Amino acid sequence: MELARDNKLLASGVLGTSVDEGLILNTAGLESHYRGTGGYFSLTMDADNGNQTGYALSTFADISELDARKVSETALERAKLNKAQTEVQPGKFDVVIDPHAWSEMLFFFIVSASAGYSPDFGTRQYKEGRSYLSGRIGEKIMGENVILEDDVYHPLQMGPPFDGEGYPKSKLTLVENGELRSLASSRISAHRYQDAKPTGHELPLPNPLGETPTNLVIRGKGPTRTTEELVGELDKGLLLTRLWYIREVEPRTKTLTGMTRDGTFLVENGEVKRPVKNLRFNQSLLELFSNIEKFTEPVRNTSFTGTAVLEPGVLAKDFNFTSVSPF
Repeated sequence: MELARDNKLLASGVLGTSVDEGLILNTAGLESHYRGTGGYFSLTMDADNGNQTGYALSTFADISELDARKVSETALERAKLNKAQTEVQPGKFDVVIDPHAWSEMLFFFIVSASAGYSPDFGTRQYKEGRSYLSGRIGEKIMGENVILEDDVYHPLQMGPPFDGEGYPKSKLTLVENGELRSLASSRISAHRYQDAKPTGHELPLPNPLGETPTNLVIRGKGPTRTTEELVGELDKGLLLTRLWYIREVEPRTKTLTGMTRDGTFLVENGEVKRPVKNLRFNQSLLELFSNIEKFTEPVRNTSFTGTAVLEPGVLAKDFNFTSVSPF
């Protein structure tokens, strides 16, 4: 608040904390218990009645991890830079996506909204042909530099180490070298399909949806950069600090539409030159993951499952923008 007041900006945000506790017992002697904490701090700085904003986010397992000053300084810097936006012609741009910018997009990577938010990386959906991944085990579905795991035991992850049946979660390598390698499964699917083994990914029962990864870790192969270093390696393109209003357009190609907000910046010769007006995009997630060239270290973001997604910032080619947003 002091930073906002000293710079004559309006600050608004949310600090949310939670204590999550679960216990599963059955008459066969099962006893699985979990207790954990979590929270997030999101902040928007506003210099012009909603027309000049900057946004920042931090997600934590323990509130002692929160650096509120750093979050505030990031939101302030972006708001101050986001002054007098100009239009750019829509089209394909190379982009740097901030690690906290694309959580809403990644939600649609593992579920299909058109199928009642049915999980795509589950054995049941795969076998029934309801997933865009059905029949593609061993097939290259994205760039060879992408690794996608489900790992509740990662030091930045959150949530119980067992699933909705109380079965211990296994670490899964879902995608490696760009190839689809494995799926989430459960005791139900293992009983139904002879080639499936339970991995501890059943949702709480009763569960009509099937299994799903709940502790995603997305990372790249090779050395990582900071977001600032990614910007420095971008010859010409856009820095995206937040994407929102995401909707699924085509589930088989994972084509999504949405808009930028709270600071979209033109980058030339590795330097942020000026802010631009918000843009609408139509972009296939599979194409995006095939066009990523460089990564930051993954950071923790909140997840629709109440656990966490660890996602990196990226430098990617040919992100498809279709129009200038009216707001």
